[in-house]
Amino acid sequence: MFKITLSPIAGTKDTQISASGSVLTIDGDEVDFSEIEEGGSAEGFDKIQGVIKNIDGVYFLTVLYNYNLETSELIQSPNIDDYVVKLIKGEIKSPIIKRQVIENNAGETENV
Repeated sequence: MFKITLSPIAGTKDTQISASGSVLTIDGDEVDFSEIEEGGSAEGFDKIQGVIKNIDGVYFLTVLYNYNLETSELIQSPNIDDYVVKLIKGEIKSPIIKRQVIENNAGETENV
């Protein structure tokens, strides 16, 4: 299991994160954490800030998390707990608040 703290960065794309076993995939780049023994730590991975720790089989880490400013609300939650995600398998659900998309009378969509 991974306990990930997301470090949001406004940009032009959304970061994609998924997990399978001890492998975490960030924007298509796979990182296998199985080499970090229990009680151990590592660092120096692209897109990961600081130290990764393995505590009782749970990998604790912070990921630089890009989000698309064009499709997201300008004001995001200031509460760090909103950016802590537990991930066992599959993709994370983004904690970023997206803008509402509405359809106008001409059938076109726009962000509000």
